[in-house]
Amino acid sequence: METASPSLNGREAEDVVKYQTVDLVKIILALLLLAYLIIVRRHRRAGAPRPAGGNCRHARAGRVFLAALAVLAMANYYHYGYFHTRYFNHGWLDKRAFLHLWDFYHYYVGAKYFDELGYDNLYNATVVADAEDGARLAGVAEVRDLGAGGFLSRDEVLTRAGSVKARFSPRRWGEFGADIRYFTERLPPRAMAGILSDHGYNPTPAWNTTGSFLANLVPVEHLAVLALLDVALLLALFVTIGVSFGASTALVAAIFFGINGFSPFSITGGSFLRYDWLLGLVLCQCFLRRRRYASAGVALAFASLVRVFPALFLFGLATKATIECVRHRALPRRYVRLFGSFLAAAALLYGYGCLNARGTGAWREFAGKIAAHHRTLSANSVGFTMVFFHDESWDDPVGFSNAYGPTAVAAEATLRRVKDAEARSRRGAFVFSTLSILALGALAVTRLPDEEALAWGAVPVFMLLNLSNYYFAFLIVGAVAWHRSAGRRPGPLLLLVAAQVCVLWIGASVDYALRATALSSLVFFLFVLALLGTALLGNRKRIGRRLAALGKGPSHLTP
Repeated sequence: METASPSLNGREAEDVVKYQTVDLVKIILALLLLAYLIIVRRHRRAGAPRPAGGNCRHARAGRVFLAALAVLAMANYYHYGYFHTRYFNHGWLDKRAFLHLWDFYHYYVGAKYFDELGYDNLYNATVVADAEDGARLAGVAEVRDLGAGGFLSRDEVLTRAGSVKARFSPRRWGEFGADIRYFTERLPPRAMAGILSDHGYNPTPAWNTTGSFLANLVPVEHLAVLALLDVALLLALFVTIGVSFGASTALVAAIFFGINGFSPFSITGGSFLRYDWLLGLVLCQCFLRRRRYASAGVALAFASLVRVFPALFLFGLATKATIECVRHRALPRRYVRLFGSFLAAAALLYGYGCLNARGTGAWREFAGKIAAHHRTLSANSVGFTMVFFHDESWDDPVGFSNAYGPTAVAAEATLRRVKDAEARSRRGAFVFSTLSILALGALAVTRLPDEEALAWGAVPVFMLLNLSNYYFAFLIVGAVAWHRSAGRRPGPLLLLVAAQVCVLWIGASVDYALRATALSSLVFFLFVLALLGTALLGNRKRIGRRLAALGKGPSHLTP
């Protein structure tokens, strides 16, 4: 969470109030959605008759209420047209702007010049290009070394100018310098100091092939065209949900997306192809709903090859496929189509990611980059590790939450030492806890529809990874699945929205980013436990029979 500085001027203080208003409205909308779901649940439990077609007055009133909440949630998500204001961007901008320039610097420049820069040379080349063109970054003392880790002084970077420029043709170097000028003229040195201490350009080679094509096609002066792609992707996402699951479910999905405390507009809004993977994941869910398993496999492969972690959403489906394979001694044809199309599409997308100057080496570089990135503890990481290994020393050592440059490196090193020491002493308990949760999750999904089993991929994602919080936009698949099943099992959706209320409250009231994400991780862990509890209690008799049958062999397994 961002906190106010005592030196804020009048306009910045006004923007802080607007930011706090956005957070407060999210909490109110989440509470209203929660109240609506509780009322609907009580209405259904009371056994109220439901006319054919569901066109009763109460149903229409409910849809109107959801539509109003959806409009407010999305307007609030986009900050009512204020978008990225001065304070939202640490005073980086002279005016309100839709473009997220921090993100665009990494994704646009990194993709456009990937053939020359790869994953390791973006920051060094930026400093060299700026030094030849007015030296607007002369006050930035150090930048992160994306290759070896740590930080390099500006002078050290400039001694490598020859090797950096050798990667470019004269024409491309001139274009690169002009693009860097676009950002340094619009972002003051403090902003650029933060950017150059970030973690670089990290998309997969498959994403890079598309991103590079578009970045080389669209001039830097027209970045808004690229930013609108995500708006189109979100619109397509909600339309797809509406077509496959109905208007009410699409409205609930829009509300949930707008109030999701893990992925606000201020982090990824106004950026470049940040939600292509999410559309792929939702398309997979919609195809599963329509029993189009081959298309579902292709959609999930796309999401996985552009962001990797969505592959874990195979968890529930693989569990169901394994159980049915044991029961029938053959893999059902629908899962053959699903997994076969997933593997075929993944292979094609792997090759698609090789369409650059580095070829297959791009994937090797990416693997090394992500492995190094995973070892870095970020202030916006969300995962079971943040719960299990949390220590009071994590709360805000040496100003980690707002640190740049060497200060940030010192903080990261401190946190890493604490985490590594605790990991060595508690690794056995951590592994046991993780495997136990995953085993319970596997039991919970056995009788769920495939489109709902997909949503349970959130469990292994949380337990096995430390994702940046904005990737928890994937929770929309849970909102879709659990709204669809709310008539029979209202618990999961109620728990999901209640967890969001807690996360939003933490974000609005906790000062330090690392502490806030640790508490948010704890809330999500409690949500996972409660989700498992409701699922297992609801299926306890069936699970007992299933376990007993497993002990007797495959022939005794019955549906």
